[in-house]
Amino acid sequence: MKEVIAPSYKIFTWNRMKPLGLCDWENREIFINEKAHKNKPVEMLDTLVHEEAHAVYPEFNEREVAGLVAEMLPTLTHPQIVAYFNLYYGN
Repeated sequence: MKEVIAPSYKIFTWNRMKPLGLCDWENREIFINEKAHKNKPVEMLDTLVHEEAHAVYPEFNEREVAGLVAEMLPTLTHPQIVAYFNLYYGN
């Protein structure tokens, strides 16, 4: 996975959508259902990584992205995890 977290994408909260997250390639936007992730930081991280994977690899289907994320999550370092949350929370 690339080190840079989809830098040209904007991240938004959209609590009314059914999915946990959504990547809009055309507008370079990632939407996160924050309400569905309340008090679930592991699931939030999974969704952030998942939607970034869609941004970085738009040619991958859902199964391919899920497989990539499943392989990636256990290998993330603490600084990488912090970077994902900082990207989302704007720190």
